[in-house]
Amino acid sequence: MSDNIITKVKVARSASIPLASMSGTIKNRALAEMVSALDSNREKIISANRKDLEAAEKLVKTDTFSKALVNRLKVDDIKIDEMMAGINDVIKFEDPVGKTLSALELVSGLELYQVSCPIGLIGVIFESRPDVVPQIMSLCLKSGNATIFKGGSEAAHSNRAIFDVLINAIESIAGMPPGACALHEKRSARC
Repeated sequence: MSDNIITKVKVARSASIPLASMSGTIKNRALAEMVSALDSNREKIISANRKDLEAAEKLVKTDTFSKALVNRLKVDDIKIDEMMAGINDVIKFEDPVGKTLSALELVSGLELYQVSCPIGLIGVIFESRPDVVPQIMSLCLKSGNATIFKGGSEAAHSNRAIFDVLINAIESIAGMPPGACALHEKRSARC
């Protein structure tokens, strides 16, 4: 996919339309595939994270990065298990799309309903926390929202590895629109 942010946003916005009406069954199938993909790609994710940790450790030595940030950046088997558990929790949630939240009879025969619906396209900016990718992706998918992710450069390798594993899992499910989630990695782009 193009690294041009405008292109990514247009593709995600287009994908948000079919995603908004996606059945809960298909969304849950995609979420389950995300769990499986995280489990089967542990070494790929941990290896990518090692690159980020090595760079962060060098920055700690020059006092430009704190040890606490390095700890937040770390992804290991325990963290992957937590990511998987979080997605499994989201699978258990009732599908929030299309639920009647309230109803009011305005006059005889005329009723007003408040029904939940997806926002459409959500942009998420986060720093030093690669575990945010599956958290946000699973919640946005469950709620029928397309998502653009922008993570901090200190976690670039980890974010990319986790994102690629998850997006490949989601897009392997029949009916899931391609491009509903995108990772933007360049700081300099302007919209």
